[in-house]
Amino acid sequence: ARFGETMVTYADSAARQLTPGETRNVHPDCARLTLLIACKTLFDADMDGDAGEVATALTHLQDATTRRIEQKIPLPSWIPTQAK
Repeated sequence: ARFGETMVTYADSAARQLTPGETRNVHPDCARLTLLIACKTLFDADMDGDAGEVATALTHLQDATTRRIEQKIPLPSWIPTQAK
């Protein structure tokens, strides 16, 4: 039940920051909201001030993982490549 309360609290806070009639790309907003909720519910951590930095780190991690998965020939991680 507490997870639901946390989700509603964070979603309500995010919704209050929107401007009626405004056109905006909600992807960054939803990603930030998801990050805040996950950190709070999983780790009881309030990441509001650090959300941008954490999101950037997660994006780099995701990009590196995607590059590794999409390699034609998987290379050991110790081999130097242009991406490293």
